[in-house]
Amino acid sequence: QRQLRFPGLFAKLKGFPSGAEKQIRRDLHRTFPEDPLFAERGGPGQTSLFHVLNAHANFDARTGYMQGMAFVVGFLLRYVD
Repeated sequence: QRQLRFPGLFAKLKGFPSGAEKQIRRDLHRTFPEDPLFAERGGPGQTSLFHVLNAHANFDARTGYMQGMAFVVGFLLRYVD
């Protein structure tokens, strides 16, 4: 439903500076490091993980980014195409 109300929102937010980029990038390689999807630095899994976390940090600036979010998002990315 939200996607219908805000078309293209994710595409905009994922690349917009959130102020949390440095912290997010620092945590990427720590998130499921043995999982082939996330093992490659700068690979497609880590890139997707960064985009979702950065978009969320922009969308909900009050919450921003917290380290534990990477595992929740990583789990979801593992099973959602």
